[in-house]
Amino acid sequence: MLDTRGVVSRIIPFSSVDGPGNRFAVFLQGCALNCHYCHNPETRPIILPEALGTQQQGNPRIRTRVLTAGEIIDQMKPLTPFLRGLTISGGECLLQPDFVTALVRKTRDIVNLGTLLDTCGHRPFADLPEIFDHIEGVMLDVKAWDTQEHQRLTGFSNSPVLENLRWAGERGLLTEVRTVIVPDEFNSHETVKATARSMVEVGAQAAPYVLIRFRPQGVRRAWRDLRPPTDGELNRLVEIAHNEGLEKVLIR
Repeated sequence: MLDTRGVVSRIIPFSSVDGPGNRFAVFLQGCALNCHYCHNPETRPIILPEALGTQQQGNPRIRTRVLTAGEIIDQMKPLTPFLRGLTISGGECLLQPDFVTALVRKTRDIVNLGTLLDTCGHRPFADLPEIFDHIEGVMLDVKAWDTQEHQRLTGFSNSPVLENLRWAGERGLLTEVRTVIVPDEFNSHETVKATARSMVEVGAQAAPYVLIRFRPQGVRRAWRDLRPPTDGELNRLVEIAHNEGLEKVLIR
């Protein structure tokens, strides 16, 4: 299992924004969604391990590379006393389930750290027990509640996302739910209200709901002129979520 390979976009040894506490964050390469406002578009292309040759893997100027689960754990080992846990993000981490399974299980076995997944929820969680039976929790993106709006924003239906929200919430696995607020791209009032209500219904009212302000930095050129939300708009959304019964609503 330690020799299971994955395509890694980048590693942040100490991150304070990828889950609670100080975390070792691994960003995997590849995502099926085509979000207009993606802040990490370089992680979207899906690259197979065999497409990265030996010369590319050894070139420090090329960040995306093939690594084994064992190689990542070796990087974590000396940092363990300073870490709260591992976060696996992307791209979309669940596009590489075998690698994520190996990394989750061996991180627990070897360095005794738990793992959080940061995911768009495009793959059904219930189909991946080898992963979800061994993690501490999941940070889930809800991009839009309305199916047609989600389809227009990302190219896909949000049906699996909403099912995953329910499934993870009922099992106490929702560590955090996030929505990027882009006022003119979708109905943010409806999305925040319905997401907050769903979190309460599945018993996840204490999980943080993070409203992320859209920022144009890093976004592809075609969508850099999208309007960021005002402070007043964000504060109103916080109020809406609180009114639905959520205990912790954050602006980031």
